[in-house]
Amino acid sequence: MEQQKLPDFMALYHTWEQLPPGPKAELRRVGKPEELIETPAFYRLFSGKAEQEWEKQAYQRLIFCLPCVKHTSEGVGLGKALADNVQDIVDNNNSHDIVDSQL
Repeated sequence: MEQQKLPDFMALYHTWEQLPPGPKAELRRVGKPEELIETPAFYRLFSGKAEQEWEKQAYQRLIFCLPCVKHTSEGVGLGKALADNVQDIVDNNNSHDIVDSQL
């Protein structure tokens, strides 16, 4: 059985951080992960990172979530980040605000 290689999450996040505001805005406007293939900024992050279909889909989902992710050095877990942001989620009712996680 072939070993699955996980994506380098932090490298992807750092590449996202270095994007200019225009491409970041393009990615924020995407409504569904499937729509990313029509967005030029997607390919700036995705280019050459996946070979197999499951890897391509994993990167697509990760890139879709990047506008919602904020990195902190505090080491906050996903559960705590979600619990801390429940009220924001309810107040905003925006699809990109559903997960405002802190890695």
